[in-house]
Amino acid sequence: MGTLVDNYGFPYSGTSADRPGAASSAHVAAPQEGVYYYDTTIGQLLIYDGTVWRAAASPITVTYDFDVDGGAQGTIALGPVFPIGTIIQSGVLEVVTGLTGATATVGVQIQAADDIIADAAISGAPWVSAGLADIVPVGTAATMKQVATTAKQVSVVITTADLTAGKFHVHLNYSIAL
Repeated sequence: MGTLVDNYGFPYSGTSADRPGAASSAHVAAPQEGVYYYDTTIGQLLIYDGTVWRAAASPITVTYDFDVDGGAQGTIALGPVFPIGTIIQSGVLEVVTGLTGATATVGVQIQAADDIIADAAISGAPWVSAGLADIVPVGTAATMKQVATTAKQVSVVITTADLTAGKFHVHLNYSIAL
């Protein structure tokens, strides 16, 4: 089966238990970036990114670890790169080890300052001790964040003083707009 174009102009390869481009597939031998199809085996819509098939909506975890990333003031990319159109829908902050370092403030962003976790002093919530905390996107249209202009990475922003220890995960639920 060849690639189709749906009513919205997106390349659509139909539904199948075989991924387009797989040796056993009756689909397109070499799919183009942006082609999508519904995988009936796993029950998910997948998009081809030019290298691999990715779920159109997925959870992801990014991690800051002082022992790996250091703690100098500035912006530290935590990866991965989210393409234009990605919508961060919701998530949670998981502080594994409280952050330390004089009077540092820390925030997490993707598109603009404080859009995932607002800047806060590490001497208080949510950074001071292990546990779970809310993030800005909470699953409502008013709080969701969309990657609008260029591909972006989730980043931690450290200001006012360097960090000396700490580790946290940011668990995000997102979708990639088709």
